[in-house]
Amino acid sequence: GFYSPWYRYRISAWGADLLLSIQNVEEYLCAVVNYTLREGVRKQMEAMRHGFSLVMPLSNLQLFYASEMSELLCGSSGYKSWSEEELRVSLQPDHGYTSSSTAVKYLIKVMSGLDGVEQRAFLQFCDGMSSVTGGRFLLSTPTPHCRQEKC
Repeated sequence: GFYSPWYRYRISAWGADLLLSIQNVEEYLCAVVNYTLREGVRKQMEAMRHGFSLVMPLSNLQLFYASEMSELLCGSSGYKSWSEEELRVSLQPDHGYTSSSTAVKYLIKVMSGLDGVEQRAFLQFCDGMSSVTGGRFLLSTPTPHCRQEKC
């Protein structure tokens, strides 16, 4: 059968001796898309639905547009620059740093100049998320800390 290109999961029910060829590449791509977007995430989607239903009835989600749900769950895709003041309030100097430390001042200056792509890359590096829900750095919980580490 066909297997996922990323993992060793069987993504089709066809015979085990079936090899990918130019004649069946379209069937293979359909199987990959079906597995990636449907079958491969079915359990996660069921768990997410169950979790939502514990908070409120799923029918209440119809009150939101898809774009609103996306922003609530994944953060804003829109770019809003971080001001130096917002960053000063948001960042918590710790472990040897203070708000008057040269390194903290430099970090705030650099971060306030990041464009949208750079902001997403920075957030991805820090915590694995490429956006901040609600679109604001101030809303981060827990508060981001600047820590001095000894090597």
